[in-house]
Amino acid sequence: MISERAITSRLIHHMDLNPTEIKGIDMIVSFIQWSGYQLIEPILISALEHNIPVRVLTSTYLNVTDPTALLSMYYLLGENSLRLYNGDAPSFHPKAYFFHGKDTVNSRVFIGSSNLSKAALTNGVEWNYILEGARDEKAVENYKSAFDQLFTFESYPLTKDKIEDYRDNYVQPLTQKYKMHVNKHYTDNQGNRDIFKDNSAINESLPIYLISKSKDPFEPNSAQKEALLELANTREEGNEKALVVAATGIGKTYLAAFDSIQYENVLFVAHREEILNQAYHTFAKIRGEDGLGRLFAGYKDFHAKILFASVQSLSKKENLEKFDAAFFEYEIIDEIHHGAASSYRKILDHFKPEFMLGLTATPHRMDQKDIYELCDFNSVYEVDLFSAINRGWLVPYKYYGIYDGSVNYENITFLKGKYVEKELEKALSINTRAELIYKNYLKYRGKSALAFCVSIDHAEFMADYFNKMGIRSSCIHSDSSRKNYCDRKIGIEKLKNGKLDVIFSVDMLNEGVDIPYLDLLLFLRPTESPVVFLQQLGRGLRKAQGKSEIKVLDFIGNFKNVDLIPLLLGRRNASLKDFVRSKGDSSILPFDCHVDFDFEVIDLFEKVLNSRRKLQDMVQDWYFACKEEGEDSKSVPSRVEFFSWLDNQKYQLLVQNSKQNPFKDFVSYIVKWEDDALDDDFLGTNEHEFLKIVENTNMSRLYKLPVIASFIGDKGISRSVDKPLIIETFKTFYQNNRNKLDLVRFNNTKNTGSFTDEDWWKTIKSNPIHFLCKTHGDIFSFQDEQLHIRLNFSWCSSDGKKESERTQWFVDQINDALQFRRNEFLDRRLSKSK
Repeated sequence: MISERAITSRLIHHMDLNPTEIKGIDMIVSFIQWSGYQLIEPILISALEHNIPVRVLTSTYLNVTDPTALLSMYYLLGENSLRLYNGDAPSFHPKAYFFHGKDTVNSRVFIGSSNLSKAALTNGVEWNYILEGARDEKAVENYKSAFDQLFTFESYPLTKDKIEDYRDNYVQPLTQKYKMHVNKHYTDNQGNRDIFKDNSAINESLPIYLISKSKDPFEPNSAQKEALLELANTREEGNEKALVVAATGIGKTYLAAFDSIQYENVLFVAHREEILNQAYHTFAKIRGEDGLGRLFAGYKDFHAKILFASVQSLSKKENLEKFDAAFFEYEIIDEIHHGAASSYRKILDHFKPEFMLGLTATPHRMDQKDIYELCDFNSVYEVDLFSAINRGWLVPYKYYGIYDGSVNYENITFLKGKYVEKELEKALSINTRAELIYKNYLKYRGKSALAFCVSIDHAEFMADYFNKMGIRSSCIHSDSSRKNYCDRKIGIEKLKNGKLDVIFSVDMLNEGVDIPYLDLLLFLRPTESPVVFLQQLGRGLRKAQGKSEIKVLDFIGNFKNVDLIPLLLGRRNASLKDFVRSKGDSSILPFDCHVDFDFEVIDLFEKVLNSRRKLQDMVQDWYFACKEEGEDSKSVPSRVEFFSWLDNQKYQLLVQNSKQNPFKDFVSYIVKWEDDALDDDFLGTNEHEFLKIVENTNMSRLYKLPVIASFIGDKGISRSVDKPLIIETFKTFYQNNRNKLDLVRFNNTKNTGSFTDEDWWKTIKSNPIHFLCKTHGDIFSFQDEQLHIRLNFSWCSSDGKKESERTQWFVDQINDALQFRRNEFLDRRLSKSK
């Protein structure tokens, strides 16, 4: 019998679940990996389907816990069932799996060495033991009591924000960092590059080579898994559009292919043929070739179910008119940061898909318009260069900021955010500067270099100089008549095969082209926008066999926007001084990255930054200007007043910089400037958390607002509300004509005039109540047709008068937050629906 209880392999096979005998499952492990989560997920799903509660306690010690696994478990179990240890103990190494029976005698605990990973649960060397209540009731009780203590008093619940914060700061453990983890699907795709070996087969339009769907199913990588979870969740919440912002190299096209599988008719739109060709190959591998078609480079497959279309071709009136607006159920707009252009707008305005996905690596505004608006301000997943490098998806960079005193940018005309090209080209095309670039190229040279130039003449000048110095060089640009011109595909292949040393490019290789074998980038143009800088950097960060890093040489002078550079290379909230002094510190830079600025460049940064103001200082000025212009300059502005005072440009800056956005936690912001704004005891209470939920909860509709408002009445705030009150508050809210815009834009709520109370209740229960309890289960609960909130007002004084005043202040804050969310939602998301 003892041998039956000692388990030395395949623990997962012993974790059988009999729903009639189990009343609860608890798990405590020091870490969770994706592979382990996949194995345990069927058990968890089965438990939840049978209303068996599940609790999981883990840690993020040494970054071994996988953020993807945490996110998956969070969406499966909900907020209250997944917690992180934060006790005082110096270590956290328990591994135990509790299967609670109807009493202790019928309970089992698997205890030993297995964390949640595939190896630990299957074929790893692990020793575990089944402790049965029938044999040692007291031991099972002791372990359960210890678990309850840790879970209840020495841990905190994981929220979506906490997971995202962990993900953003995650650094892949060293044991995994130095393994070459090239995605299987990406490695396979590289094999198809052999078609380039026969140069005679290469022409301006890359042919589509038929690729059979892989016999072995492709598995999304970690980034794609996380994004797929977020996309599934946002559709469940009723959203019809979403934006994914992901650094170059994590596989956005594969993500789109995976996410599209549930849809029959799919449209993929991009502005370059290379992007469309790569997308065609990707979708063929994931979904097979049946139904794939093209609308670019002379192809006109108007009847294709999965269509890859160029913006230039599809935006033509005669082509758009061939498609019914609702034919494509799923629409993908790649490089959506171009979406402000009129050609994109024609496409976006014409089609009405069930779901639209926007993809970009650079979400910054172009043409003074906001790409977030194109996706209903619904950014579901973001991973920047910092996180992508830390997690091992991209190679680290070694960046050298080289001072270039050969050009005085103050003598070059700067108009509409750019230098006049002809003047800039003339200033950059001088031998003194070319010699500086050449000497540094020799110092850091590798096998394959890509240089970014400002114009065709500039690229030709640089190629001439390098060729004269014995460095084999060509140019990739749009003028085939020039001396150093090389076809894009041929040039890339020559660089790969060692027949070229350097390619000088002009706006041809910024995006949509994969050159993973690059080991040196040369930035020969001034940084004028985050978009271009990140696109250029992204060309070199792709992983490849034998590649451990990318070197970047940036030639920096006194040009406008020079202070963008350090902010784009490291953490968004890092100060310039911290950055230049970091010496590769991973708290400032991505893991294993290195930055080396010439002293003259550092002086230049300091000079420029001293003349500019930080956003937090600007927000402070706006706040006090709003206060000064109010009816009573001594009163504290409300959220609604401050929001109304801000113009769209100012508010957009806050949206794009959430850490400086006072509307994310308004009371914590105003207490910085207003001594008497609130009592110090309020911050950190349940009531404060409730207020932040109102300020931050995700909304695809206004549904949550009237449900929350139903708790507020003439006598203050109630702890619970019943079905009739919620229905009445909901109906009253939507009697407002502007609020009604939120209903008429969806088919299932266009005709609410015929709704019975039961129709309203069905909608309310399935959407706002369901998601409030799922996402904010520590505050909201639903039972017996009543919605409850956990508030205790412990921060209020026992003095009746003071308690009444504080309660009224809290109610006023909730009303203000609700009104702000309503105004902000209608003004920004529905302004064009009127």
